[in-house]
Amino acid sequence: MLLISCVTQGYLYGMIASIASFFAVNYFFTFPYYTLNFSLIGYPLTFATFIIVSIVGSTMTNILKEGEKIRTQSEQDHLRANLLRALGHDLRTPLTSISGSASLLLEQGEKMSRQDQENLLQNVREEADWLMRMVENLLSITRFGGGAENLIKKPAAAEELLGEAIENFQKYYSSVEVNAHVPEDLLMVDVDAMLIEQVLFNLLQNAVIHGKAKRIDLKIQLKKKQVVFYVQDNGIGLPNERLEYLFEDKLADKMTDRKNGEQRHNLGIGLPICRAIIMAHGGQIGAYNSPNGGAVLWFALPAGRENDYND
Repeated sequence: MLLISCVTQGYLYGMIASIASFFAVNYFFTFPYYTLNFSLIGYPLTFATFIIVSIVGSTMTNILKEGEKIRTQSEQDHLRANLLRALGHDLRTPLTSISGSASLLLEQGEKMSRQDQENLLQNVREEADWLMRMVENLLSITRFGGGAENLIKKPAAAEELLGEAIENFQKYYSSVEVNAHVPEDLLMVDVDAMLIEQVLFNLLQNAVIHGKAKRIDLKIQLKKKQVVFYVQDNGIGLPNERLEYLFEDKLADKMTDRKNGEQRHNLGIGLPICRAIIMAHGGQIGAYNSPNGGAVLWFALPAGRENDYND
């Protein structure tokens, strides 16, 4: 009775369970057995007790569920607020750069050398590419909605997710060497493929932009019914003091340009998005420095039921 009150919504099922329990106790556990007898002393109190327990259980369950909804909504609002704050800071730099380069070309383009013109155009393209990636991140969050209930999960091969992410990544970073190491057995995961590919792209991009990597090795392993993705680079590694909050939105407040105190763009938005997406899939995400140099960013997802778990 109490269990039904706690696991159902509202009061109806708990009340029905209370009444059914009352009659069951009367029928099976009071003398004369296997017959209903309401003449025994204390039955009104017993009936009232059953009803009160049911109401209390249902009320507590409703309060806890409502509290969970409020907490989830608060977390989603917090994530959106931090994204907007990071966006406001991050968009200012590339937009200013694009505007300045375009103004110079319009006003002094005829007086500039061909090389200077190409440098300005190259700068405009790089900043525009970054803005495109930022928009894709924001669209991912909009589609994701901050909650697991909005995921469109389907069985997908981990190797194919890796391949799609690498192909997309090398459109923007063709000079970076990317090596994939996958097991012979096909590993399946139940995921929203577009979002997981976005996570992989963000981790790859992070290795290049912040880790200064020239080579990246990606690996997939099956460990204890989890498919683990590793992104290992040969870059400068991660400062130890940043490891504990690397995937948190407060990273954007910590990482600043020491020369002029202005926040660099590309910070504070990609990795928190990755963490939110992986957590919504029931997975884990983390990072550490490799003993051989460079950083390793990884995430683990529950393996699909199609996998052979004899690993």
